[in-house]
Amino acid sequence: MSELDELRDAAKSDVKQDFGTTWSAKEEGDELSGTIETIEYIGSKYGEKYVVGIRDEAGDLHSLWISGTVLENRFLEMAPGVGSLIVVIFKGKKKTKSGDRSYNNFHIVANKLNCHQEWMDAKAAFDLKASLKSPEVGAGGITAPGDDSQMNPF
Repeated sequence: MSELDELRDAAKSDVKQDFGTTWSAKEEGDELSGTIETIEYIGSKYGEKYVVGIRDEAGDLHSLWISGTVLENRFLEMAPGVGSLIVVIFKGKKKTKSGDRSYNNFHIVANKLNCHQEWMDAKAAFDLKASLKSPEVGAGGITAPGDDSQMNPF
């Protein structure tokens, strides 16, 4: 099969990236463990976030959305890389020192750390894709530069 045939097949398949099942800790002690397969930076209706794809021992893919100050700080400080074995344990809700707020606390252990370049590459890829998006097109279409009347759409 030629490279062009492979591109044709890919164009016909309409496959979207599989982020797996979203993992969300509900009770203290909930755990997600496995191997990091992907580190992505994506936009969603909740804003721009890192999403880590973790494949568990059963072979199931889970997406861990890196949101919340504690989780985000721990991941970005450790910077576990693709291929890293990782264990994420929800330690429950904790009160701030002032006692006026609570936050979700996590303990994270991984074996391949300081892969900051992988995290920066994920963000850079997102930024590049965002910069390449088409301009917004109004009801009158795209107009020629300097045509303030929008009478000559092209």
